[in-house]
Amino acid sequence: MYSVRVTLPPKDEFQCTGFKVTKWRLWLYRIICVLSLGLLPLIVSWFPSLFLVFCCYKSPIYQSRWVRITNVHGQSVIVAAVYSDEEDTNNELLASVKSNVSMEKPIHQSSNENIPLLKYNGILMSVTFQSIRLVWTGETLEPLSGLTSNSVSKLKNRQPLTNSHIERLRSVHGTNEIPVPVKSYLWLLVNEVINPFYVFQVISIGIWCMEDYYTYSVVIAVTSVFSLFIEVYEIRSQSVTLSKMAGTTGHLPVTVLRFEHGEVIEYEIESKDLVPGDIIVIPRNGCEVTCDAVMLQGTCIVNEAMLTGESVAVGKSPLSTADGTNTMYQPLAAHRRSTVFCGTRVLQSNYYRNEHVLAVVVKTGFYTAKGELVRSILYPRPVGFAFYSDAMRFILCMSVLAFTGTGLSFYLFQSFGFSFFQTMVKSLDILTIVVPPALPAAMTIGIVYATSRLKKGKIFSTSPARINVAGKVKMAIFDKTGTITEDGLDFWGYLPLKGKGEVIRDLNLLPATDVGVIGMASCHSLVRLNNGEINGDPVDVKMFEATKWELCDPEQAGFESLPPSLVKSPSYGGIQLEVAVIRSFVFASELQRMSVVTQQLGESNACVYCKGAPEMVASLCSTVPEGFSDRIKQFTSSGFRVLAIACRSLPPNLKWHKVQKMPRAELECQFELCGLLILQNCLKPASKKIVGQLRNSDIRVVMATGDHLDTAISVARECSMIGPDDRVVEVTASNSGELISFRELTNPNNPMSPQMPPSLEFHYAITGASLDQLIGHDCLQPLLRNCTVFARMKPHQKSSLVELNQEMNYIVAMCGDGANDCAALKTADVGVSLSQAEASVAAPFTSTIEDISCIPVLIREGRCALVTSFSLFKYMVVYSLVQFTSILILYTQESNLGDEQQLYVDMCTIFVLILVMGRTNPAKSLGRKRPPGRLVNPVIISSVVLQIIIQGVFQLTVFYMVRAAPWYYHEPVTPKSDNIVRFENTVIFMISNFQYVFVALVYSSGAPFRRHFITNYLFLLVTACLLTMDIIFVVIDPEFFQTFFQMKKISDPYFLMSMLGIIACDFMEEKCLQANGAWPCAQKVFLSEYY
Repeated sequence: MYSVRVTLPPKDEFQCTGFKVTKWRLWLYRIICVLSLGLLPLIVSWFPSLFLVFCCYKSPIYQSRWVRITNVHGQSVIVAAVYSDEEDTNNELLASVKSNVSMEKPIHQSSNENIPLLKYNGILMSVTFQSIRLVWTGETLEPLSGLTSNSVSKLKNRQPLTNSHIERLRSVHGTNEIPVPVKSYLWLLVNEVINPFYVFQVISIGIWCMEDYYTYSVVIAVTSVFSLFIEVYEIRSQSVTLSKMAGTTGHLPVTVLRFEHGEVIEYEIESKDLVPGDIIVIPRNGCEVTCDAVMLQGTCIVNEAMLTGESVAVGKSPLSTADGTNTMYQPLAAHRRSTVFCGTRVLQSNYYRNEHVLAVVVKTGFYTAKGELVRSILYPRPVGFAFYSDAMRFILCMSVLAFTGTGLSFYLFQSFGFSFFQTMVKSLDILTIVVPPALPAAMTIGIVYATSRLKKGKIFSTSPARINVAGKVKMAIFDKTGTITEDGLDFWGYLPLKGKGEVIRDLNLLPATDVGVIGMASCHSLVRLNNGEINGDPVDVKMFEATKWELCDPEQAGFESLPPSLVKSPSYGGIQLEVAVIRSFVFASELQRMSVVTQQLGESNACVYCKGAPEMVASLCSTVPEGFSDRIKQFTSSGFRVLAIACRSLPPNLKWHKVQKMPRAELECQFELCGLLILQNCLKPASKKIVGQLRNSDIRVVMATGDHLDTAISVARECSMIGPDDRVVEVTASNSGELISFRELTNPNNPMSPQMPPSLEFHYAITGASLDQLIGHDCLQPLLRNCTVFARMKPHQKSSLVELNQEMNYIVAMCGDGANDCAALKTADVGVSLSQAEASVAAPFTSTIEDISCIPVLIREGRCALVTSFSLFKYMVVYSLVQFTSILILYTQESNLGDEQQLYVDMCTIFVLILVMGRTNPAKSLGRKRPPGRLVNPVIISSVVLQIIIQGVFQLTVFYMVRAAPWYYHEPVTPKSDNIVRFENTVIFMISNFQYVFVALVYSSGAPFRRHFITNYLFLLVTACLLTMDIIFVVIDPEFFQTFFQMKKISDPYFLMSMLGIIACDFMEEKCLQANGAWPCAQKVFLSEYY
């Protein structure tokens, strides 16, 4: 098996191919490296796969010396394989992979060879890639998973480790650290210097020095060294910042239990020495969590802002085997509330009888939740944007042209009788002209200015390259709560489903014994901190505050056993209810509900209360009141959020320990509906205006929320995603899309129909469950193009929604508040988090202004930056080819531009112009038109080609005009001289200076993506100064300029006036062509395809 596919967390796919080294080819490679004076290893450092071509051949993975790992974008990395021959270590490795390979089974044999697939000659193979260790399991390479592939019962029954076992585990999993390498300045400097860009700079400077362009070479060298040091400093600063964020993990004190000499002993160690399987003690006063661990006994309260983006305390309880002893441990799903994650903070821990709160370590280092976050920053997903790949193709084409020009120059100078060395130097100079070394830097100037403006607007980016991508956004997906609407929900009322059926706005009007009130007082995940503050989900806080009950210390309970949680009612005539929560099933977005088992003091039987989505809770009830769905629709269609409360009584005298062992499904059944909890959520002030702006700009705007469908539709109408008179069709699907029905919600009496209505006449609305059923169905893409509301969406469904739209060639922006949106934010082309928590570091953009006004700002900046990148790229191409034309014309006369002339053109004209051209601000408003996303399209190519033809024609015009002048005489050629002081050189230098400025003015056009260039005052000042200087060259031509710039004196005023006339015609021709010529025609013809 030479090649396998590997999936790394979260879901990045790679192709792994094995290679073995051939000794004689390796020695030949080393000899060539020496003979080439290091040129071959330099090229191999740019293209690592060449090493495999020179020295290796493909081999089975489990026998390989090197493994090439390639991502979906074709980018490859070569890593060395590591082999272990220690049996105990190999067993630990295989026990720690996701496939959970059992070493008790016989090792499989190949059908063709007598070679073990798991172990080759008793040796187990593994590789380390992106800080994750991959182990050969017999069929593929699997990443280590710590103890997460164990069953719940195995974790629950873990015993303290022995020293010998710890050493084996450490050799497998490494230390519990998240090391972010902070390279030395020298290492970074050398690494940057061997970059192709800087190597090309060094070669160019060498060529210029051989042509005696010393002044120009020194200036370019100083500028390059200065930019190199700035780049190295910024890279190291970013590494230091990230290292500080991740570096605290390994050096905190932790108390662990170890088994020595037949007894369990407590040790205090550094957190870096933890290994999976260690049992740790969680301090009573809290601590920072330095690993992923699962609770064994006791409870604790954790702030998970790093993971969820919400600074809300979350209660953690011990792992339960109630769902079966063979149930597999699921840290991100069923057992999330029993898992504490690395990077979060324990606020306090609780255990009765003064015993320790214990947890068993399941993951360490880069395998933890915090480790995955750091990995996502260290190894970001490549930006698959056509602009960058097209730029490389363009540069490749220019390189072909450069080599053609080099060949032509070589022929000319050989025919002129120059020496071979002189011919080579002058010919190679063409390469430095056609492919300007400053081209890559010029392409990023627009992004640099955009980043600066975004920072001033309180929008921060961890991936500046995505600013250009934001300019092509065609679709914006918004979370609802905390993004479009205010973060918190206010209690509006409670509707009992028995009695008169009237909404109760004040719960004090109901008796304390009302089952609905008890359910609202107890069915939550709130925690009471040591300072008396109640913390938890904002919805739970508002609900609990409305009951006026009190959350008490469980030790104050009057029960025989200490409950995990205790609530007390207000005193009614001297009577106060005490209700203990003896077991809880926390809210899970997949289940859309939570439930608790309670015991009221003085009562013999326990009760189960359930709270969640009305349709989900109703499905667990034995009976549902008539008109239940209508009552829900009454509130949700008005924008309220509705939760249902249900209750059931358990058999009398059921002991607490039996309740703890009952499966969740056995407890959550046969409920009786108590009432509806009604909550109000208001739009953020900016939401309606911003949604309108985006829709008017031809950007699709949709909502993806975990809320009820009717509530989501109501909010969509309120914020203008759906117009007041627009018709909405609900789509439901089941049985993998075989049963699909459509119902118009505008008219409730309309029956469900299996026929899909005309999509342009309706807005579709669908739930996450139905969306899952439609994946792969023929009608999915037509539905997605017109679906505005996605309700009851789970986190993975939001991420899938982004991917499905990307498959339809939408550039997707996702905006969320960080809670349950992290996966979608990472998947989107442009993810914007409205949370400043650490979890949002992985999102490309973070806005500290917590409303969606950041989206149009980001799109405007993206369009401006993208157009600026296009303009500067085109400008650099035209400049280099115009200069290429100038040099070829002068080469026919055995002449060239002088050192000072080159310096003036490159440093005083081009360098300054590209710096100020990118300063133009974005347009004040969003238009319906989007900028092109590709360089290789007829609009761009026609623009560049026409500009080059125009400039070439005018250069040839003045060239032949000066040769036809009556006072012209041909200067004799001096072989050892530069032959610069010539009439041809002077007029070419004069007109080309104007052309560089004119092209800059043409490519600085503003509308519709940027403001007019006259608002860029610095650009106007620079162009005015340059044009003034160029006019002085032509008209006044002081003696100092003649000497310094090696120009030939031209005294004929009629010729000079004719020169100015030709220059004016050049400018007018460019402007006319831009406004009325072939360029706009090409734009109209190819607008729909490339814009």
